[in-house]
Parts: sequence; structure tokens; C-alpha cells
Amino acid sequence: MRNFKKWMLPLLFVAVFVGINELLNYVLYPYTYTRADVHHLAASEYEDVLVGTSHGKCGLDPQVLEEVTGHKTINVCQGGEYPLDVYYLVREAARNKKVSRVIYELDPGYWAVEPEQTADYITFYKEFPWSRVKLEYFKDKMLQADFRTTLFPWYLYRNQIGRIPEIVKQKQSDVYKNYGVEPFASQVQEYREDGFIVRHPAPGDRSAWQTAPLWRPENLRKEAVDAFEKLWKFCREEGIELDVVMMPIPQVTYEKYQKEYDAAIRYFTEFMEERQVPTFNYLDDLRSEVPRELEMYGDYEGHMYAETAAKFSRFFAEELMGRKK
Repeated sequence: MRNFKKWMLPLLFVAVFVGINELLNYVLYPYTYTRADVHHLAASEYEDVLVGTSHGKCGLDPQVLEEVTGHKTINVCQGGEYPLDVYYLVREAARNKKVSRVIYELDPGYWAVEPEQTADYITFYKEFPWSRVKLEYFKDKMLQADFRTTLFPWYLYRNQIGRIPEIVKQKQSDVYKNYGVEPFASQVQEYREDGFIVRHPAPGDRSAWQTAPLWRPENLRKEAVDAFEKLWKFCREEGIELDVVMMPIPQVTYEKYQKEYDAAIRYFTEFMEERQVPTFNYLDDLRSEVPRELEMYGDYEGHMYAETAAKFSRFFAEELMGRKK
């Protein structure tokens, strides 16, 4: 009895601490499309998985790819998705389904910069269901993070106190409970259950220079190389086809940063050839089927409008299938 009383107060303190933390997560951490993506990664039927960055999110249309390849496809690309996240997303997909093909949309800059511990840093890990994959993800990524990011996800949204009523109301809705994608629609975009962002032209598009992180060989991060090696090895062991695509960008952007893009093309072409990974490079591709005009994009960085994405996705899928013949 004495031992019980000795531990009762510390245990009560821990319980209260955990309860407050969970409450803050509930009222401050908003509904994100990552939650919907991870749900559909488990619940949807698919054979091919698209992983990568925001360029793939609004540039690779699963519906169009399916029409050409005949494979059901899901898009779990996202801004802030680094090679380590890609590896664990593929692991999670393979844990749920029999994956036939992984198409990795590779943004060279993501291999040359350290992930910032913003809301994007934790988003996929937080939404993964508990499993061995999540535990390994925690070890490889979250143990390297600031303890506040790891233990208190709400901390990343601490400036959104004014949105608490809106967040709570949304989390009590059927849309949230059913992983609906309606909240992510707006005048400038639609969000589909297959993970694709349908982007529409809007006032203010291309009003300022915005570019993704640029590739510089001296900044190559070993962590990125190691994560890709894990992905490559996993796909080989599981019999999953792995293809890499470097998305097109506006010609004006390519010309402004040609030195960096050309260096990236050289490095990744050789890197993938050494590993016999089929690679489709459109960064400097001037063929008429590859979009180069700035007006085909919503910004200088290279996020495609829906019509541009549909045409490019069909062309890419045809090249992908043509290489298999």
C-alpha cells in the first residue's frame, strides 16, 4: 500500500500531463489532407504509388496515368516530403497493399537541404497508424527532431489559438470522421481522394519569383542518399518496380538557374544509371509535349495547372509504358 501511495502522485501527474497534451493536439492541430492521404493509402485499391514533392502532387494525375498504364494509382506526393519520408510512405503502402510500381518524383533540391522542423516535418509520421513501420520511422526521423516537435505536435500550431472553435467544429463533423476531402477545395483548387490537387488559374499567379530549394553538389546530404538506398533495396526485395521522374519547369526558371539544374541532371542521371533505376528527366526537355511556357504553371517554381498536368501525365505515362516494350 505504501509503495502504491508513493507512486500515485507521479502517475497522476503523468496522466494529467498526457491528457492536457492530447487536448491541445485536438484543439490546435488542424485537419490536413495528409490525414486523408494516409487513410486512403490503407483503404483504397491501387497498384502504383506516386511519391515526391508538391510538383508531383499537382503535376501527376493518377486518373490519366491509369488510362494509359491500366494500373490503379494513388498520389501521396506532398510539399516537404523528403527522401526519408518517401521511403516510409512506400513501406506503409506495401504494408497495406500489393504494390506493383513506385514512381518517385525527384526534386533535386530536396537532396541538398536539411528538412525544416515546420508543420510539414511531422505530418506523415503523425498520421501513420501504429505499426513496426511507424516505430522505425520514429527512430529514423523523430528522434533527431527537437523534443517539442516530437512530443507536442500542437506546438507547431501554437499561433492558431484563434482558430480553435473552427478546428474543433471540423473535427466533430462527419467529413472529418469519414476522411472527406471537401475542406481542401477552394476557388483555386480541388482535392481528389486519389491525392491529386487540381489547380486552377487565379489572380496573383506568377506575381513573384518563387523557386524550390536548388541543387548544389557540395550540399548533398548523406541522409538523403541513405534514404534512397533503403528505398531502392526495399523495392528490389519486394519485387516493386521503381521509376524516377524529374518534372518539367518553366523555361524561364530553367534558364535563370541553368547551372544548378544541369548539375543536378548530370548527378542524378549517373546516380540512377549505376543502380539501373529508369529515370525520366524533363527538367531541360524541349520537346513540344513537355510544358515550358510560364502560362502553363501557377508559379515560377513549376506547379502545373490541371490542364497542363493532364496533358503531361498522359505523355509521361506513354513514355513509361513505351520503355517497358
